[in-house]
Amino acid sequence: YSRLNFIRAVLNGDQFISNVDRHPPKQAYLARRGGTIRIIQLQGALFFGTAYKLVELVTRLAGDSKDFRYLVLDFHRVESIDSSALHSFARLIQICDKGRIRLLLAVKMNRKLRRQSSSRMRTRNRTC
Repeated sequence: YSRLNFIRAVLNGDQFISNVDRHPPKQAYLARRGGTIRIIQLQGALFFGTAYKLVELVTRLAGDSKDFRYLVLDFHRVESIDSSALHSFARLIQICDKGRIRLLLAVKMNRKLRRQSSSRMRTRNRTC
């Protein structure tokens, strides 16, 4: 299962066009900062093997660019997360802390995923 493609896309902020209407000053800010943003669109099931590969990817991205300041993990297409994958996210937080990268989670949980996550962990905001 860890060979399944759980990463839909890896984009930087210059490549991703949001469908949110923003005031011109905010659009200009995002245009200037687009190169500092990395977006990883996830899909399918996340478990220990896939989460480990995600940690490896983020480590590589953090080492490749000094301009990398924001990491957005897009969970919109994630169907399930097991408890071992949740523990791997602690390593992601450490990588972000070390690289002074701000970690942002984009989540629109379906009912099944909401039930799984609420039974396994408390929701809390975390910024790296």
